[in-house]
Amino acid sequence: GINNQAGWGLRLIKFDSNAHEYDVLFRFLHPSGPVFRLCYKLLSDCHLKYEFQLSFLPAKVQQMINDGMVLPFYTDKLQYDHKTRTPISLALNPFEFYMFHFVYHLMNSNIQTIADSGQYMHWESLYLRLSEEYLNTFLPCNGSTVYPITVLHTTPSPTSRPHIPFPTRPTRSPMLLRQSVLLKQSPTS
Repeated sequence: GINNQAGWGLRLIKFDSNAHEYDVLFRFLHPSGPVFRLCYKLLSDCHLKYEFQLSFLPAKVQQMINDGMVLPFYTDKLQYDHKTRTPISLALNPFEFYMFHFVYHLMNSNIQTIADSGQYMHWESLYLRLSEEYLNTFLPCNGSTVYPITVLHTTPSPTSRPHIPFPTRPTRSPMLLRQSVLLKQSPTS
């Protein structure tokens, strides 16, 4: 949730306390699950954008934008108030919109306090497991190839990464990931 609402409580769901709920949500939110399959389909329309309020960004990034020191990633995404000409939101594609909201829940201390009700996020939580999957899929640090998201179509098992076929030609990728990173070959190729 936003506006200081708890949301789905992904930080508090653990496999050992509710295996069925954990598994269903893991499959639903996995990079090859229904949420991302919908995001991938929606990416084919380059004009489809969703607003992400600047107030949801970290304070330092907000200040930089307000001071006119806009990072290149944000340059073509900023939406301005027509009367005051001040930046008010980002226009994000479906993939970026989901990922920004996912990270927002980790970074926003107000949501953490309400959602956790004084509890700390458990290291076996669904949120951290999904974070690991997203990092391994979209930003692997082991030198493996990052494939364009349009080729991720398999249904995962909760304990293994899906097999991702190598694309025959480069495809358009979301702007959140640099094209050079997406097409980087692994050291073994």
